Amino acid sequence: MFQSVQQGVLIIGSMLMLAYALWRGGRPERVAAVFMAATWGLSWLLVDPTDWDRPQEGLLAVDVAVLAFFCVLIWRSSRRWPIFAAGFQLQSVLTHVAIGLGWDIGGWLYVTALWIWFGLMMLSLGVGTFFEVDRPRFSGNRATSE
Repeated sequence: MFQSVQQGVLIIGSMLMLAYALWRGGRPERVAAVFMAATWGLSWLLVDPTDWDRPQEGLLAVDVAVLAFFCVLIWRSSRRWPIFAAGFQLQSVLTHVAIGLGWDIGGWLYVTALWIWFGLMMLSLGVGTFFEVDRPRFSGNRATSE
């Protein structure tokens, strides 16, 4: 089913992070989880698993769209976790650019770097959701909000 134990842990962990964000997150976390799940599925359709020594243009397009999404989320929400997610996503885009510029980093490193940035992005969502759950809400009544 999985090519390695690490890949299995990352995929299952990512699914749990998405489910947790949908279950316990606020609106930004739920929107991000749906968007991330959709683009993750799209990535599986666009990838060429036979040639990791050349740029994956389809993945690059998806990763640029995800980066743009996080930039909008940073601008439109009061959350901090999208800043970290956008930073990790930028690293993913830069990994594609490095391959496109002809840097010979090799297919294994290309794939590994993309998985690492993906995992850290998902972890950002999970940690952000965790802190959102415990975030105090202002009820409008000073006596109950202290």
